[in-house]
Amino acid sequence: GRQRRQRRRRWAARAHVARGGCAPMDADAALSTALERIEAARTGSGRSIDLSGLGLRWLPEELFDALGGELSMLEDISLASNALTELPDRFDELPGLKRLALAGNALAELPGSLCRCARLEGLWVHGNALRALPEDIGQLRALSQLSCAGNELSTLPDSLGELRALRSLSVAGNRLRALPATLGNLSSLETLEAHGNALEALPESASKLYALRSLMLQGNALGGHGCLDALGGMRGLEVLNVASNARLEALPCGAALLPRLVEVTAYGTALSRLPEGMLVQDGGAADARRLRAVWLGGSSLDP
Repeated sequence: GRQRRQRRRRWAARAHVARGGCAPMDADAALSTALERIEAARTGSGRSIDLSGLGLRWLPEELFDALGGELSMLEDISLASNALTELPDRFDELPGLKRLALAGNALAELPGSLCRCARLEGLWVHGNALRALPEDIGQLRALSQLSCAGNELSTLPDSLGELRALRSLSVAGNRLRALPATLGNLSSLETLEAHGNALEALPESASKLYALRSLMLQGNALGGHGCLDALGGMRGLEVLNVASNARLEALPCGAALLPRLVEVTAYGTALSRLPEGMLVQDGGAADARRLRAVWLGGSSLDP
């Protein structure tokens, strides 16, 4: 009704000013569509709202007022695939928030209030321009999925190790040279994607990742004595990828004792041998002992 029309005018005016008085029509249309979806969520019984793919460059305060008002108990919000460069620091006004999709924007940082969303279970911020994660991210004790691949991260906060419920972590495609020493505290972690960085070694504490099933480390700078010694403690590991680490010359002996390891990918390395017991020779043919798949093409082991 009248309030809705007033909000439309406010949003259009703010868009007009923010763009030097020449707001393109598609920007107004995006804001209008966002308002329509918010109104539909208000009148419906759902606990989710999808504002993805609208080309939004900013979130008007009016929009966040709506989210913090009648829609304060929303559980699922998608703002993915827009053009957002910043977010209001008001996420603590959403006490019911469980899933937040922010992938595919242009965010350089995340607001600190996001770390006070005590029920947040899934956070997807891949494909942005993040230079750092909030120092207090460890407060998200319910978080089970965190995807921050494809950003500009050079370090990860130590508080990451406080995410004891985390099952899936993706930090692929960043600028990381090391993972935090607290990584081993992630007792529930099952999947770690850290490929496409500049990692030189795993932290010693990673040997305590007993629940880890899949470890993706391809395309890093792994090399040097003991860089992967932590593998020996990952007794739940099933899939290991260390391909395209040109300086990697050996896997630790402990890797041969991992009871659930079934797949190893190590092409594009300097491996000259596998740990004793990982493969056996029978009539000149390499048979896997436990392993179902081994990819070594392009390494020093390639016949």
